[in-house]
Amino acid sequence: MATTIYPPISPAELLQQEDLSASNELTWLLTTLPDTLHSLRHGLHSCRTLLSPHTTSTLALTSPRSEALKGFVTRAGPTITKGDITAKLHGLPPKHKLTLARDLHIEQLTDVKNHVRECLALLGPEGAEAAWLGRGRDGAAGALRKMRVLRGGIAAARAALKGARPAALFPCRAVDPRIFDPPLPPLLAFDLYITEAALTAELRTLEPVAVGSGDGGSAPGGGFGFGQRFAAAVGLRGGVGMGMGGGGGGGEVEGAEVFVYRGASVRVRERIKVESQDPNLMAVWAKLGGLEHALVGAIKSLEMVAGAAGVVVV
Repeated sequence: MATTIYPPISPAELLQQEDLSASNELTWLLTTLPDTLHSLRHGLHSCRTLLSPHTTSTLALTSPRSEALKGFVTRAGPTITKGDITAKLHGLPPKHKLTLARDLHIEQLTDVKNHVRECLALLGPEGAEAAWLGRGRDGAAGALRKMRVLRGGIAAARAALKGARPAALFPCRAVDPRIFDPPLPPLLAFDLYITEAALTAELRTLEPVAVGSGDGGSAPGGGFGFGQRFAAAVGLRGGVGMGMGGGGGGGEVEGAEVFVYRGASVRVRERIKVESQDPNLMAVWAKLGGLEHALVGAIKSLEMVAGAAGVVVV
């Protein structure tokens, strides 16, 4: 089916009308964006409230199929303020207790909070949408740039909730043993981090390995061997046994790989990993996902209409 315009117009006038139509559509779209930005601001404020120190969660940390780990922790914002854990692993005294004596800071949650705060600062105060968007083609170009930055901040916040950097975990980093009372034994490694909005605890009992014994993976005299540095760089954290419990004492063996931990060559004797879903962090995770989805749709719409109107955005 052919489409014609009546009365007929010249090609030059047709191009002029198309350009006017695209400009009108762009103007209309810019007038609808303040509602989107208002919803984004409201959602980010909710996330900031859920991440504040005034919002607490008390979570059980208990291995589901064994008595290898039992206890609880209390989280207030990015800080673990209370904790009482009983571990039953090979190499530890029977029912070894770990009582938190000082606050334990979770860097991931600080990163999430910082990204949310930066996004709110970019949006500006309530009622600033008109100045934020501007008018016409120049306003569309500026709005697109800001919206892309905003999307990057929200995506970074979600990424921080998804998982910890390998360099922040065993064997690359060790918590201060004095945060517990009594202090952590030298051959017990403890990690507490966030995985997809769940609080995850990992305990490993270690055994020393003589330097030069022929067991690969470590560099003589301390530091990381090439294999460990490569694994940390690409996000591999070695070994078998990624489950949350098992036979014997309830932990899992991580294999024969040798690590350099606290300046000494060690092998993991047993490991236990427990995850506890945090309702407040799950709410933040869901809200950020919804905000990112809405923002991606708004960016795509603005890119299409701005492109048709001849707006060039680098």
